[in-house]
Amino acid sequence: MILMTKVLLIGATGMAGQEIYQAATKAGLAVTAQVRHADKARELFGTGVTVLEQDALTLSKDELANFDVVVNAFSTSPAEADNHQKLAEHLVHRLGGDQRLLVILGAGSLLDGADDHLVVDDIKKIPGSDAWIAIPEGQKKELDYLLRNDAGESYTTAGTMAKAMVAEILHPAHHRECFTVANS
Repeated sequence: MILMTKVLLIGATGMAGQEIYQAATKAGLAVTAQVRHADKARELFGTGVTVLEQDALTLSKDELANFDVVVNAFSTSPAEADNHQKLAEHLVHRLGGDQRLLVILGAGSLLDGADDHLVVDDIKKIPGSDAWIAIPEGQKKELDYLLRNDAGESYTTAGTMAKAMVAEILHPAHHRECFTVANS
């Protein structure tokens, strides 16, 4: 008997979430759309969509235990940008060791230029960005949190890196894109 991978997609009705939902269901994954408004999910994905309508910050350990993979495509307003890191912390502390957490982050946390400065610093220079800069800044904080273990350290052992590289060689998943490896 083949078991279908069960995926919880947080923020399924957002820009990235919609695309992930379509691709994941097309690939045969059992996707549950976590959303704030079930009607919007049904409008976008049809009446057959499996919906979990609640605030992602209230997902319990028991609720999360029902999924093999949690994809965090959460998005929010600039006024609530600190919820990016709060949700990352919430999920990390409630997921079990066999569950995978995939997090979609914006480019603000990436480095650019010969001096390797943060892209978020370039974004701040865009006229009018003060109205929404809190979002990429919040996602940078989220990434910083995700790259640290319980002791607040950020490191990757050679063994962890080797496992990630072998997995990527055997099952190519990244082509001309950034992905991060860190010990948990």
